[in-house]
Amino acid sequence: MKLLNRIRGLFTNSTFRNPADWFWKSTMIGSRSDSGIVVNSDKAMTLAWVWQAVNTISNDIARLPVLLYDKRDPDDRIRAKTHPGYALLKRAPNPYMSPKTLLSVLMKNALLSGNGVAWIQRDGRGAPIGLYPLPPENVTLEVVNNEPIYVVQFPYQEKSEKVALNFRDVIHIKNLTNNGYWGYDTISYARNSIGLGLATEQHGNRFFKNNARPSVVLETDGTIDKERADNLLASWNEMHAGSNNAYKTALLAGGMKAKVMSINNDNAQWLDSRKFQRQEVASWFNIPPHKLGDSSKTSFSSLEAENRSYADMTLMNWIVEIEQQLDNKLLTARQRQRDQYNFEFLTAGLLRADLITRYQSYQIGISSEFLSPNEVRKLENMPSRDGGDTYQNPNTKSSNVEVEEEVEDEVVEEVEEDNGLENALRKLVDDRVARMMRIENNKVIRASQKDENFVNWMDNFYKDLKTTFIESLNPCVDTIRAAGFHADELDESVGKYLEESCERLLEVAGTATFENFESAIADELANWDVRKQQLIDSIIGSK
Repeated sequence: MKLLNRIRGLFTNSTFRNPADWFWKSTMIGSRSDSGIVVNSDKAMTLAWVWQAVNTISNDIARLPVLLYDKRDPDDRIRAKTHPGYALLKRAPNPYMSPKTLLSVLMKNALLSGNGVAWIQRDGRGAPIGLYPLPPENVTLEVVNNEPIYVVQFPYQEKSEKVALNFRDVIHIKNLTNNGYWGYDTISYARNSIGLGLATEQHGNRFFKNNARPSVVLETDGTIDKERADNLLASWNEMHAGSNNAYKTALLAGGMKAKVMSINNDNAQWLDSRKFQRQEVASWFNIPPHKLGDSSKTSFSSLEAENRSYADMTLMNWIVEIEQQLDNKLLTARQRQRDQYNFEFLTAGLLRADLITRYQSYQIGISSEFLSPNEVRKLENMPSRDGGDTYQNPNTKSSNVEVEEEVEDEVVEEVEEDNGLENALRKLVDDRVARMMRIENNKVIRASQKDENFVNWMDNFYKDLKTTFIESLNPCVDTIRAAGFHADELDESVGKYLEESCERLLEVAGTATFENFESAIADELANWDVRKQQLIDSIIGSK
């Protein structure tokens, strides 16, 4: 009897026209909102603001490079290019999609259903060789002895065939969760907000389908049967409903009258309601309203703060979740125990608009001598350089890295020992210029081998190189002038040389393809020896 009462309870207040919510969920149709709209992931994505929120967050994360670093040398992190997990996130997770596509699919599923799931394909040794996203609706989770087991219905299998996967073979990106195993379904919890947005959209569609005119009541003093009334209404709607039938003349016969209903306040204010729904959707996805097209509460001064908050509070939460999942599932137990490797998103692109502020902070740290250049380079995911571990204020003492300081006494001694004073001076300048050009060439080659924006890097590099170049050549110029020879101003000659370097590299960057870019840069640099002599001639002249 108790079982029968439970079954009857399922159908209490449930009819064919108004089924209970359990019916929608059990049939995978979705969850019914209080507005009467049934909402599931696909239906929710038809609401423009949901689409834009999901598209913005998933693509903002998916476009960031994910790299695997070898941390065995604490002073110099290097990319672990030989690890099998590196290529999966850098080149292709499987033969059919790019890393960006994989991450965007995982993020879309995590944002909507609360769970982004991917199967890790492994070879006979257990090394990961492929990552394949799985539809969350095809995955169920069973917990056995506190260990999750994923029961998966692969898309290519029969519905009756299911596979049990060990939790180590599944990357699982979870939304907010109450048990740590399965994330909350965002759409189910937000169904009333989204359903109301869909309902107001449907109301607007019906309103404009009638040419944005209010309802019309047809009146008659006599009586008509149902068949004639149905035919009359069908004929009226065919002739006058829709924007294509706007402004057509109506002909009424038999004492028939048309009474136009006035627009009520609900119809007049539905746009305000839609704006409120847009703000509610932004709250559900923790995204600033201006990213959904609502800039009513955003000013120019607050835009930067809102973007920073979006990066810190929204994107970083997902990024940390993904990084930890990759570390936990793609690294071996020994690698995790020894803390040898870690996956990391290159998030500098999120704060690219605030680059000047970051560099100013680094400058203060180096000048105050509590940061070294290599520590700064590590924060920017750049390799360390020789001599970069020195804590020294560059504003009080020149520290030309990678250029050995030669004291002026040694320069004078070298000049006196040479029978030809001018040749000795030229040799001195030649040595300094050659060293600076070697630094320039090495830096350019390294930059061409990286995945960062080469043009942006070049702008920053040559801006700083000019100062270093001039500081290195200043002792030479002082010696030349002391010996009675003419020396041009370094600012002009060095500036002209570096400007030409930029122009030639920009030309290569604009014509070379992605595949041959590195070799094209190397070929261009190989022809720069003649430029060295031109620079020397512009620095030193005759007496």
